[in-house]
Amino acid sequence: VSDRYSLVSNRDCFTMIEAAILGAGVSTVRCGVHVVGDGAKFRAIYLLPECYYDVSPGDRICMAIQVLGSYDGTTRLIVKVGAYRMVYANGQVGGGGILGGGFRAKHAGDLQKDVEQAIPMIKTIIEEFPQKAAIFGEWNSAPFDQDAFSYVTEIMTEQPGMKRHVETLAERWEPGDSIEDGSSLWDAYNVGTQYATHDCRSIPVAYRVGESITGVFVGYWQDQIHEQVWN
Repeated sequence: VSDRYSLVSNRDCFTMIEAAILGAGVSTVRCGVHVVGDGAKFRAIYLLPECYYDVSPGDRICMAIQVLGSYDGTTRLIVKVGAYRMVYANGQVGGGGILGGGFRAKHAGDLQKDVEQAIPMIKTIIEEFPQKAAIFGEWNSAPFDQDAFSYVTEIMTEQPGMKRHVETLAERWEPGDSIEDGSSLWDAYNVGTQYATHDCRSIPVAYRVGESITGVFVGYWQDQIHEQVWN
């Protein structure tokens, strides 16, 4: 290990992040952890059921915080904020610009200080979650029509490693399979994230596919729909 970095155990990282979340006023936290390389790298997802938004009756999303890092400090500690769909236990983490927020810090001696300084930001993100998550409610009333289908599949196909996933998703996004005529952007988005979280061969691939899906749906909303709504 380089002399530039000090070892900080994954357990210490989790303890600091959990303390920051609890310090932001949250009392209930659920956590799942995935490690690779005998624990050299990790990815943890914290669910905050108290921080939620109802997209429609019976369709609730709660705030999720994703933490990525490494034991030896060779990669930064990265904190991302996103949402988790409760109705299908279908993970949607990494807001892709929808929810925003997060920070990066080297796994070194000042990690605890960096995390402590992030507590006010985490508090703000928690407070603003319902307002920012309301974009999903807007997606729920936007149609997933042929223009949306073409945009999403074409942009996603151009991304490295996504072509074969798009071929499968295109079938599911066609009316009559996983989606019905007149379905919304929100419906189609969840068909995509359902595929990412349940049908990909490994967790790293699932995350890459999920982030790609989120990115193209956000792009479509911003490029094609948002101006029509707000202008």
